[in-house]
Amino acid sequence: MAAGFIHDKLEIKFLILYIAARVSEPLPPEGMQELTMCDDGIDYFAYAECLNDLVRTEHLRLTEDGCYAITPKGLKNSEICESSLPYSVRLRCDKNLAACNRHLRRKSQVKASTEKRPNGTYTVRLELSDDMGSVMDLRLAIPREEVVLAMDAIVDPVSLYEPIYSEGGDTVCVMDQVSDRRCTDESWIQRIALKDAISRLTPRERSILMMRFNQGKTQMEVSAQIGISQAQVSRLEKGAIRAIKKEL
Repeated sequence: MAAGFIHDKLEIKFLILYIAARVSEPLPPEGMQELTMCDDGIDYFAYAECLNDLVRTEHLRLTEDGCYAITPKGLKNSEICESSLPYSVRLRCDKNLAACNRHLRRKSQVKASTEKRPNGTYTVRLELSDDMGSVMDLRLAIPREEVVLAMDAIVDPVSLYEPIYSEGGDTVCVMDQVSDRRCTDESWIQRIALKDAISRLTPRERSILMMRFNQGKTQMEVSAQIGISQAQVSRLEKGAIRAIKKEL
């Protein structure tokens, strides 16, 4: 038997109703599954069967967009059966529900839409609201090619400290999952080694590399500036690059 506190289908149904009664809006299938599978004792196939049974018995209903919403019948039975759920399961479920409702609330506060105008341009509408009502209703007339860019720029803001997983008292936040690929340990080591290798070049070699790769000058321009032939510039440049590669 799997570890956990819920092992029979009746308790799984109680848990599904407990969740549906407390979520701020109807849940899509993946959202309902994620919240319900918070206990290690729940088997997916048993969960799926219980979910279908609750819809069939009209404790839950499916909305037009395929989300699960609780019915008055389901709400009544949820209140009756709440105490049948183990306390530890309810505690974990409440924590996950709080995070879910925060996400849904933020999502509902920012709305974006587009409307085509007779002259071929589009009106992009951005609505921002809070618990007190509308905060901003912005409408912009923009060319068609900018609509995609404008819609891509509208994202749901998430705090770096938003918890995305919690188990046994250890909480993982968004910040823990974000990394800068440009600033890995390997890149820092390479930068230090490169800086050290360049410092060992002669002043003339460093000057040639600076003009060639930082300032974008040709070998002929470098030769005219420092007073040596183009062939000498080429030789010094290649020698400096070889020295750097050897150090790296």
